[in-house]
Amino acid sequence: MSRDELDRTSNEYRLAGRARAPALSLANSKGPMMKFPRTLSVVCLAVAATLLVGLPPSHAAVTVVAVVDVADTYTGSSAPLSENGLSASLAVYGTPDTTSVLRFVLPAAPAGQVLTEASLRVRTTTITSAGSANAAQVRLASDGWAETGTFYANRPTLSGPVLGTLPGGTLRSESYDIALTASALAGVTGSTTLAIVGTGSDSLWLWSRQASASLRPVLNLTYSSVASPDVTAPTVPAGLGATVTDGSVGLAWQASTDDVGVVGYGVHRSESAGFVPDVSTRIATVTGLRYTDAARPAGTWYYRVTAADAAGNTSAGSATATAVVQAPPPPPPAPATQVAVVDVADTYTGSSAPLSENGLSASLAVYGTPDTTSVLRFVLPAAPAGQVLTEASLRVRTTTITSAGSANAAQVRLASDGWAETGTFYANRPTLSGPVLGTLPGGTLRSESYDIALTASALAGVTGSTTLAIVGTGSDSLWLWSRQASASLRPVLNLTYSSVASPDVTAPTVPAGLGATVTDGSVGLAWQASTDDVGVVGYGVHRSESAGFVPDVSTRIATVTGLRYTDAARPAGTWYYRVTAADAAGNTSAGSATATAVVTAGAAATVMAVGDLACASGTATSSVACRHGEVAGLITAAAPDRFIALGDLQYQEATLSQFLGAGAYNDTFGPLKPITLPALGNHEYYGGTTGYFDYFYGTGVAFGPYGSRPDGYYATSIGSWTVIVLNTECDAGGVTGGCGADSPQYVWLQNQLTAAPTQCTLVAGHRPRWSTGSNHGSYPALSPLWDLMATNGVDVYLGAHNHVSEIFKPIGVSGAGATPSQSPTGIRSFTAGGGGVNQQPLSANTDPLLSAMEARSRAAFGPLQLTLNADSYSWQFLPISGMTFTNDGTTGAFSGTDSCH
Repeated sequence: MSRDELDRTSNEYRLAGRARAPALSLANSKGPMMKFPRTLSVVCLAVAATLLVGLPPSHAAVTVVAVVDVADTYTGSSAPLSENGLSASLAVYGTPDTTSVLRFVLPAAPAGQVLTEASLRVRTTTITSAGSANAAQVRLASDGWAETGTFYANRPTLSGPVLGTLPGGTLRSESYDIALTASALAGVTGSTTLAIVGTGSDSLWLWSRQASASLRPVLNLTYSSVASPDVTAPTVPAGLGATVTDGSVGLAWQASTDDVGVVGYGVHRSESAGFVPDVSTRIATVTGLRYTDAARPAGTWYYRVTAADAAGNTSAGSATATAVVQAPPPPPPAPATQVAVVDVADTYTGSSAPLSENGLSASLAVYGTPDTTSVLRFVLPAAPAGQVLTEASLRVRTTTITSAGSANAAQVRLASDGWAETGTFYANRPTLSGPVLGTLPGGTLRSESYDIALTASALAGVTGSTTLAIVGTGSDSLWLWSRQASASLRPVLNLTYSSVASPDVTAPTVPAGLGATVTDGSVGLAWQASTDDVGVVGYGVHRSESAGFVPDVSTRIATVTGLRYTDAARPAGTWYYRVTAADAAGNTSAGSATATAVVTAGAAATVMAVGDLACASGTATSSVACRHGEVAGLITAAAPDRFIALGDLQYQEATLSQFLGAGAYNDTFGPLKPITLPALGNHEYYGGTTGYFDYFYGTGVAFGPYGSRPDGYYATSIGSWTVIVLNTECDAGGVTGGCGADSPQYVWLQNQLTAAPTQCTLVAGHRPRWSTGSNHGSYPALSPLWDLMATNGVDVYLGAHNHVSEIFKPIGVSGAGATPSQSPTGIRSFTAGGGGVNQQPLSANTDPLLSAMEARSRAAFGPLQLTLNADSYSWQFLPISGMTFTNDGTTGAFSGTDSCH
C-alpha cells in the first residue's frame, strides 16, 4: 500500500469513525477466516495506531490489542510420553488425538470500551504437510499447565463451546485469522488457555512462540467505545446452591443484572471455605445459570460465582455454597466363598548350579545368596458371580531336613509364565514382576506349615495360568515340599471371595491411547485409564511378535496398577503390545489397539564417564582444581553417544541454584544433558536431592527416566548393552532401605539382572566397591549389591567418589572383606573421579589391593572412554590438554579389550 493509499485509508476510517464508530476487524467479514500477506497485516495495525493517536479520547472508535502467547505446546495420543513445549512448531490432528494449547494473558477492556471482535492469528510452517484438508476448532481449556512437564496424560481439559473454526484447505507457510466469538471472551482477564483441536486425520502444523516473534500465534482483540463508559460491575449472583449426586456437584444461581448487560459467569472452586475468587480458582466460564462439576473425589468443596459484563467489569463473588462429597459406602457384609487352588507346576533354579533343572524334585529351595528362587504355577479361577477377591494366602510346608527352616525372610512376587518343569534352568528362569505380595518372616522351623498372607488386590481380576515366585533375602536356606511330594504337602493358594451388593458383570472399558516409545532398546508404554462401573484394579500388559495377536495368559508379561510400563532392554526386532483392564470381580476388557515398537540392533556405542565434577560458582581455577570446564569441553568435542555423570555433579550442596550458577554444572556440562545418564552422589544428598531432580526433571516432578524421587536408581540400554545406574548412598540418610539383601534396591536390582535379555551389562554408581584412593578408599556397604552383580554376570562397574583414575582386574563374589577375589568371569571395575573439582592422593604402593589393579593415577583430569560393542568392550582414559595418565610408571593412556561373559 502506497503512502497516499495509507493516508486515504486513514482519513476514510476517521470519517467512518465519526459517523458510526465501527470496530476495526482483521477478520474477513464474509467468513470466519481470511488469508492475506504479512505486509497487509502491518498496514492494518498501522491504521489502527493512527486512529488511536489521531482522535481525541471522546471520539475514540476502537482499540485493537495484539496479545502474543506466553506459552504453548502440544500433546498427542500416539506419543503420550513426549513433551513438546520447546518445539518450534505445534501439531493438530483429530485422529490420532493431537491438540495444541496456547496461553495468553488477557487485558481488561479499556475504560469506556467493550470487546466486540476477537481473532486468533496462526501461521502454518514450511513443511510440505503443514496445511490440512480438515477443519480445526478453537476452544477454551483449563489453565495451570507448563511448557515443560506437560504430557498427554496431564494435558489441559477442554471446556465450553467452539469459539471459532479454521476451515479445511489450508496451505503451508500461510497466515490465517480465525474469527472467535467475542462474547465468550468478554470479561475474561488474566491467564487464559485456548486449545486448537483437530477434526480429521490430516495433520495441521503451525509455528509456535519458539519459532520467531513474527511467526508466533497472536490474539487480536478489538474493543469498541460505548455511548458512555461502562464502569459498573454486574450485581453479585444470588441464590447459589449446590447439590451432590453420585459424586458430581450441581450448581445453580439467580441471574445478575447490569446497566448494559451480563455476558457470562465465572465458576470458582476451592478447598478453603474463605477463599477469594481469582484466576487460580476459576474452573469454568459459562453463559447460563447452571454448572455441573463432574466426578469430584470425596471431600468438602466450596464454590462461588462471579458475573462479568462485556466491558470486563466483574462482580464480587457470590455467597459460598458448600458441597460435601461422601465416599461410596462399603459393600454390606455377605457370606464368603473359599477356594483352594493347588499348584500345577513347580521348580527352582539357582545361580550356584545354573545347569540344573529341578522340576521333578520333591522339594523346593529358596536362598537370597546365592540366588535360588522357587516358582509355582496356579490356574486362578474367575471370581464367583457377584463376588470379588478379598483375601489370599499361600500355604507352604517346610521339609523334614534339619536345615529346612530359615533364619531369613522370604518374599512372594508375581513372575512371568510360560515355563515348564522340564527345561527350566537358571539362564531362562521366569522374570520377576511387580511389588512384593507377601512375606514369610524369618525363624521358620522344619516340618511346619505356614500361611503367607498376600495382597489380594494385586491378584483381583487375574485369571488363568499365573506364576508366583518365592524369593530369598539372605544366605540361610529355606526348603519346602513341592507338588511331587504328596497331595497333602504340596503348595496351596487359598482364595476368599466376598459378595457385593449386586453382581458385577460389566468389564472395564478398553484401554485407549496405547503408545510405545523406544529408547536405547527399552520400550516405554503408556495408555489412558479405563473406567468401570465398580472400579479398575489393574492392567495386563501383553507382548507378541505377531501383529494380530489376541491377548491371553501366554502373552501377558506384567500386571500393573498404573498407566505406564517399561519393557526394558528388548533385543532387536519388531514387538507388538496390547493392554487389558481388569476389575475386582475378574471381568477383563478386550485388548487395546496394538502399539508397535521397532528395536534396531545397535552399532558400537561410545560412552564417556566421569564424576566429581563442577566447582561452585566463583571458585578459582588452578592447576589442580576446578578444571571441570575443560573436562566438559573434551567430552563435548568427542561427541559420544552417551555421557554417564558419576555423581557429585555439583559442589558443595548441589542445590538447583548451584547447578545453574555461572560457570557451574549447567554452563559446562549442560550442553550434554540430552545424552546424560546421571547418578546421585553424596554431595547431591547435601542438598536433599531436590536440586538434582529439579535440574534433570523440572521443579517438583517426581518421576522420569532417571528413577523416582528421592532414590533415583534406574535401568536403560545403550546399543546392545543393559545399563543400570544405582544409588550407592547406602548409609543412613541415603537410599531408602540401604543396600542390604532385603533392601528395595537389592530386590529391584535382582529383578533387573534376571530380566535383562542382553549378553553385556554395565552398572554405574557414585561410590566404588574397590578403590585405592586414600581419601575414601573402598566401600564395603556395597558388598551385597556387588556380590549380586557378580553372581548375575555383570561385566563392567563404573564409580567415582575418590578423585583418582583406576582400572581393576575382573573381581568376583568377595563378601564384605577388604580383599577382592579375582575371577575371570568377574566384574571389571573402573574409578573415574577425575571430573575436575580437585585431585586426591592414592594409597601407598604396599596396598594389598594393588594385586587386583591394572593401572591407577591421580595426576590427570579427564573422562573414561568406553567403546561398547555387541559382545565386547574397550576402554581408554582421556586426559585434558597438558596432562597425562600415568599407569605404573608408564606415561600414556592405558587401554584394553574384554569380552562380555
